[in-house]
Amino acid sequence: MLLDSRGPASHDTVLLRQTPSQRIRIVTETAIDPVFARSLQAACQRWDVVLAPSRIEILWQHFSRVREANKQFNLTRIIDARRAAIEHYADSLTLLPWLARHNVSLPAGSQALDVGTGGGWPGLPLAVCLPDVQWTAIDSTGKKARFVAETATVLEIRNLCVLHARARELVGRAGPFDLVVCRAVAKLAKLVRETADLLAPGGMLVCYKTARMTDEEWADGQRAATQTRLIPQSETTISLGDEFGDYSRVLVSYRREPAAPQ
Repeated sequence: MLLDSRGPASHDTVLLRQTPSQRIRIVTETAIDPVFARSLQAACQRWDVVLAPSRIEILWQHFSRVREANKQFNLTRIIDARRAAIEHYADSLTLLPWLARHNVSLPAGSQALDVGTGGGWPGLPLAVCLPDVQWTAIDSTGKKARFVAETATVLEIRNLCVLHARARELVGRAGPFDLVVCRAVAKLAKLVRETADLLAPGGMLVCYKTARMTDEEWADGQRAATQTRLIPQSETTISLGDEFGDYSRVLVSYRREPAAPQ
């Protein structure tokens, strides 16, 4: 179901209009927690990324809404500002140094998909920091999708559309996408099989994994990529560590074969 009406859907969906009883009553904190801002900026500066204060403010407002909504239904176990800055927001933004290291460009108007967005990660932070990219975020849980859609409207994130859907339901109805991202959703083989047909020629699938990923999972992902005609790329480990300990993200990626020349 389409939850965000900032433009026509590119596929046959049903517009979900929220009734007053469905709307989530949220009172957000207006002042940015300096610990959140400092921790997020410090993590991003490790990759030579500097966030504008206006973008940090939007991300803080999102987290403030997450904490309030979390009292009504589960969006995250992480409610500490410092941990959230690192483990949700900086973590989501590890795509930025990944793009640079892999020489991947996303021209204005590129289409990107976040599969299993949950409380809005990584799609919402990426939409804020890559405003020229048109983002679609999907989740199979209606409450979560509604929350992210409502938050995108309140925070005026106009390049983010939210759908209550599973990836396999979008095949033939949405896309193709130049970029698909998946964070803490499923094992590699399943992600590859369910998203391969959503990629445009030359498009990239980026899966957010951890150092705990097993060799078996990695090998299963390689086999699934071969079966779906995706080309595995070199995996990238990006550190988000701060003074309280080391935290890193492993990005495993695959590329759809480019279109054959005419």
